[in-house]
Amino acid sequence: MPSLSLTLDTGTSNTRVRAWHHDQLLGGNDVAVGVRDTARTGSHDALRAGVREAIQSTLRSIDVKAHELALVVGSGMVTSKLGLHELPHIVAPACIEDLATAMQSVQFDDILALPIWFIPGVRHDAAPLAVEDASQMDMMRGEETEVVGLLNRIAIDRDALILLPGSHAKFVAVQAGRTICRSLTTLSGELLDLLMHQSVLAAGLKQGWPPTLDPEAVLAGARLSRKEGLSRAAFSVRALELFSQAQEATRFSFLLGAVLVQDLLSCLASTLWVPGRPLIVCGRPTMQRAYAAIAADVLGITSIVTPDENTLHELAGRGALAIARRRGLL
Repeated sequence: MPSLSLTLDTGTSNTRVRAWHHDQLLGGNDVAVGVRDTARTGSHDALRAGVREAIQSTLRSIDVKAHELALVVGSGMVTSKLGLHELPHIVAPACIEDLATAMQSVQFDDILALPIWFIPGVRHDAAPLAVEDASQMDMMRGEETEVVGLLNRIAIDRDALILLPGSHAKFVAVQAGRTICRSLTTLSGELLDLLMHQSVLAAGLKQGWPPTLDPEAVLAGARLSRKEGLSRAAFSVRALELFSQAQEATRFSFLLGAVLVQDLLSCLASTLWVPGRPLIVCGRPTMQRAYAAIAADVLGITSIVTPDENTLHELAGRGALAIARRRGLL
């Protein structure tokens, strides 16, 4: 099959491989292996084995042999020191041409008899960094590729701010709909997980994410967190468990709102925020709706854009293909 490509996106705990014919998604596979395994063991063996299995299972699922591939492109933490091949971040501002120019190819014979082309991350120009200037530095690996994928799928030619929820939520400022200027990252996803599973709240939040959120509880948690801080709002979830009739889904929603509003407050306090500039909220629908509701109802942000699920589908893969195409690889 001509023009058959694979995209590889490695994160902290998972690796995702997708197969494409031009821009048509054919299939893929996810494996629960990421750079956390390298950090924990001190060896890249688990990651290499996981990437190999994800690629092989993807090829089997679409009945294609490795020699039929035209291209393999990797992005995300796979280009970090804990990944397969370390690439230095390029310095912002950076556009798709800069990312394409900085791509590098490496072949791993134990993974695939074909080179893998790697896309670098992006960082601020603030190194070396003094302690008192810590907030001046931010960086990304993988989100730059998602941003390219998003900008290729939405019609925007003005400055905007993109919110990419996740274990590490990231705000990315883009100029004229094409250039990554700055970013701001939080640990909100990890904080939420720790509060749910390793705090006094764990016993009352055993069911995890509910099928649907309580929208009023999301806003109530956000308001208290804004007024009295995250730590106080989080403890209030315990008070609700002991002294109210609030069900677990409501208490989870309250905690979620308390955590997410702090992301938005961090952004509003930074140089990324410019009033009136569109805030494009991505992520799965539950997170997207929660962030958008908090931004509008608690913080009074009016220029909010929420792309639909189809637009947000497989941004990392689509962005990787766009960058490879700009490099002339497709």
